[in-house]
Amino acid sequence: MDALTPLDRIVLRANEVKGLLAGHGLHNARVVGWAGAGKDLGGPAEIQVDLPEVTDLTSGDMARLDRELTALVGIEIVTWAVLPGEAEVLPGEKTATSRDTRPRCRRDAGSGVVCRVGTIDQSKLGW
Repeated sequence: MDALTPLDRIVLRANEVKGLLAGHGLHNARVVGWAGAGKDLGGPAEIQVDLPEVTDLTSGDMARLDRELTALVGIEIVTWAVLPGEAEVLPGEKTATSRDTRPRCRRDAGSGVVCRVGTIDQSKLGW
């Protein structure tokens, strides 16, 4: 059984995820929904980003970005964009702390190695 949640997997690749998004002009990424709350309920994890005021991104570009993120992180990811200021972090949506995003790993008799990261309020990640 895989001990990493979808949020753990995204956080472990946070710098690469940020770089991929920034390469498309997308910033202020937030892991939202059930994945942002640290749960694993099946289906794609959602990353919400701020859309630049001026962009030439198409829905096809966003679909390609979703495939690239899915390949990078190893789980299905859907990215959706909102205008700056329209995002709202809901109670319970959380992600890893910007203070310490290093995974803490330990040996586990059943699965070999278990890695976890700390969590804090999603809005404090500062992507």
